[in-house]
Amino acid sequence: MKQGALWGLAAAAAVTALAVVLSAKEPPKASEAKPSEPAKPSAASMADRVVFTFTSDEQMQQFGNLWRQRQVSLTRVAVLQGYMTQEGEDLAKLNQQLEAQYHLQLNKHYTLDTDRHVLIERWEAPQAAPDASQKPAPAAAPASGRTTP
Repeated sequence: MKQGALWGLAAAAAVTALAVVLSAKEPPKASEAKPSEPAKPSAASMADRVVFTFTSDEQMQQFGNLWRQRQVSLTRVAVLQGYMTQEGEDLAKLNQQLEAQYHLQLNKHYTLDTDRHVLIERWEAPQAAPDASQKPAPAAAPASGRTTP
């Protein structure tokens, strides 16, 4: 945990040091630019543009904490996307296997009759959902206080 805070502070310190160095530079003199063509910003000046100046170490630390939280969230999203991709590929393989081996059409409903050792396609419609007047009671919140959607 301390290492993450140190990295955040180091990044914030680097941004601050860059801001100090850039603010110390003198602007180019008007006589150096050619009057016939407009001055174009160089790639270096675009990369070194100060976007924010911190007024205190506490403010830099707050920025470092926010940036670290952002990086953690991005990492979580990348991991979840990896899981989602893998699960999607696994599901596609399972569906192909079910279609090839058991001749299933995955958009239909089936019942396994274990007494007769057969797979039966159900022609009846699935049971209707309960009407809106009979809403189920909400589930109790977990002990952790976190709820799932």
